[in-house]
Amino acid sequence: MESIIEELIQIENKATAITEQAEASKRNLHSIIDQKRQEIMAIAAKNTDETIDKLKALALEQAQAKIKEVEASSQEKLAALQADYDAHRAAWVEEIYNRVLEQGGEQREV
Repeated sequence: MESIIEELIQIENKATAITEQAEASKRNLHSIIDQKRQEIMAIAAKNTDETIDKLKALALEQAQAKIKEVEASSQEKLAALQADYDAHRAAWVEEIYNRVLEQGGEQREV
């Protein structure tokens, strides 16, 4: 009977040790999971930051290209206006001069 009690005590001690080991493993597992979660979050944040930086660079590049396109178009239009002015300046000046003279002449008659 005593040997049975000792055997039961040993079994209980082993069971307690196994339970404590399982609890320790469980705590360790939670710690490992938390650590992995933090690592994953850090990687995700880094990837997100890198993606944002790439998108910013792309948007800036596209904006600069559009600016150059608008500037080139503006320069073309300005050159066309200047060429038109150069080609017609003398005629426009003469036209204005004649109109001023015509109006001046009419006013004198009044």
